[in-house]
Amino acid sequence: MIRGSFPAALVLLASAHANAQSEATLAPISWLCWVQPRELNVVHCRETGEPGLLPSTPPRDDPLPRQYGADLFADAQRRNITRLVRAAPDLYANRVWSIPVISPIVDVQRGHELVRSTMCGRETACTVELALPP
Repeated sequence: MIRGSFPAALVLLASAHANAQSEATLAPISWLCWVQPRELNVVHCRETGEPGLLPSTPPRDDPLPRQYGADLFADAQRRNITRLVRAAPDLYANRVWSIPVISPIVDVQRGHELVRSTMCGRETACTVELALPP
């Protein structure tokens, strides 16, 4: 049993190393996310380009393409919005993304983790700023 699992472990290790190397070459993506006072159960996010900057253009208002669900789940290891924006910017960039939450975010740290997980997944070249109403 050990002989059979060693090559599999080696392949996984090599794959993780290759993913880390390819991710290191990706351009960083920053998200500005906010909760509006009248919509406490929805977090809205928009790509900003760089941390701390506001988007310079108005967001797209066209509907998501039909293949959105298939595109989101195409990569079982990386189901996040950042991957979609990088893979098909003509379809997914410059949009306001909405994340429904069960109840209003009270714990800022946990809320940030939730939003970062949705928008970035495990990608290190991705940042999220979350603004909550007072």
